[in-house]
Amino acid sequence: MEQIFLSEIRIEKVRHLQKITIDISNEKPMHLILTGKNGSGKTSVLEAISKYFDYIMTVNDFENVPAGTVVWKDEFDDDCKIVDGINLTFNRSQKELEETLRKGLFIVAYYKDKRTFQAEPPVHVEKIKLKDQYKITENPGRLFIKYLLDLKVTEALARNNGNFEKADRIKTWFTDFEGLLQRIFEDLSLQLIFEEDTFSFFIREKDRELFDFYSLSSGFAAILDIVLDLMLRMEAHLNRTFDFTMPGIVLIDEIETHLHIHMQRSILDLLTTIFPNVQFVITTHSPYILNSVDHCVVYDLEKNIRIENMSGYPAEGIVEGYFESESYSKTLMDKVKRYKVLIDIAQPTEKERIERANLRMELKQISGDLAREAKDAFEDIERSRGGTW
Repeated sequence: MEQIFLSEIRIEKVRHLQKITIDISNEKPMHLILTGKNGSGKTSVLEAISKYFDYIMTVNDFENVPAGTVVWKDEFDDDCKIVDGINLTFNRSQKELEETLRKGLFIVAYYKDKRTFQAEPPVHVEKIKLKDQYKITENPGRLFIKYLLDLKVTEALARNNGNFEKADRIKTWFTDFEGLLQRIFEDLSLQLIFEEDTFSFFIREKDRELFDFYSLSSGFAAILDIVLDLMLRMEAHLNRTFDFTMPGIVLIDEIETHLHIHMQRSILDLLTTIFPNVQFVITTHSPYILNSVDHCVVYDLEKNIRIENMSGYPAEGIVEGYFESESYSKTLMDKVKRYKVLIDIAQPTEKERIERANLRMELKQISGDLAREAKDAFEDIERSRGGTW
């Protein structure tokens, strides 16, 4: 069957956004990047899309849905449905989409901007039963470490019982997973280590001590939160083949969260390579995301501008032209550094207190559209000081 993909979004009314049509593509699946300043409605649009899929997957009898929540047009000749002010059009019929979703053959997931590694640590070995289908609001990724342990024990038992085909298939799965980690960490020497005495998994990198999945930096934790969750959403259908080619639509809010510039440049390419048939709908402030891959439509919700394929534009050109800024963040970064100096003064003078307060008020208003690095640096300072004087 032809891959199902989102071809158009019509915003009837989502917060202040009204009567906006976002054309993606009728011919082939293309990723959608929503941008615009803070408050432009990016997250609200993702929330509305999420609710749309939630309704499809949880409501069996649409006749019983309260009036005003879901509005059907002619189901035989219109592939549209309005949910909470948003109208989505796909390249296939609504009925095909529903059936594919309910069979678990089409993945939908929504990752909000606060992303951390959330997997539950195993207390003992337990058999993990993965579902054929997960709702968009579920979080199967929390089972990932438990699933790894289940696989490792199953491999040992299968080999002990002479079921070498099953054991070898699981061994190959672990080899492929190690290769995936090598790509994410950009370290071909990386090894996934299993300690039999503690039933624990560790990562070994060159010139580093062993560390576990709970000791990841915020950037790698944010990436693995998405990757491992998507893997488990597909895993029940794959018979441990490590072939994550199932189709789907994945929503990610502020994809650049916790990622330094190098990761911002590579994250979308990484995700689209691991999950080649997933259509990503993301929000971002980062020019390094906007120009990172082909086959993307960029839509600015603030200016109502549609741009297709910004991969040929340099990041500095995007900032200076698209964001209309001559300097990305140098001036603001200087102010952030000055703010850090001031808050580290144990007994500031009255003049220093006033300067610090004024800087704090100004830096709180930084727009991530124009100065993501400065905004992140300021927020890191604020988190470290706990909001105290």
